[in-house]
Amino acid sequence: KYDRFKTVESIPLSTNAGLIIKDSRFSLRYDDATATFTLSIKDIQENDAGWYQCQVLMSISNKITAEVELQVRRPPIISDNSTRSLVASEGESVQMECYAGGFPPPKISWRRENNAILPTGGSIYRGNILKIAAVHKEDRGTYYCVAENGVGKGARRNINLEVEFAPVVTVSRPRLA
Repeated sequence: KYDRFKTVESIPLSTNAGLIIKDSRFSLRYDDATATFTLSIKDIQENDAGWYQCQVLMSISNKITAEVELQVRRPPIISDNSTRSLVASEGESVQMECYAGGFPPPKISWRRENNAILPTGGSIYRGNILKIAAVHKEDRGTYYCVAENGVGKGARRNINLEVEFAPVVTVSRPRLA
């Protein structure tokens, strides 16, 4: 394993047919029929991601190299800096934010409870930030931030929006007979 930009920082894993690295997750297999070496890594971890290089030294001045990049796929995790709940007064502008980590980078979408129509129109909004220019009492309730990247089942955070509004008083008109 090596850093493509720093040739000094490579970590030799094997020499000839023997592993140097003392990690039981790594194994090296040689196939006589095809004259190929295969490096296997069990229980892949995030820090295994990176570039791997195979070098075959024919002589001091002649070597054959092959490189491969290992990308470790990770399911989405919604970040702590995402909105958890909001309280706003009717007419105010509100902004709900949702950020997630994972690989490949997750896509963020917003939904409302029971697939109710979002203030932006439609039942789904795509993007990290859901803005409501002037919040109304009908906008109150639970919003869902959903992060998906095709790895695992995705992640979801419930965000509760409370809207404070002036009381509405209705008086029934007395009937005069």
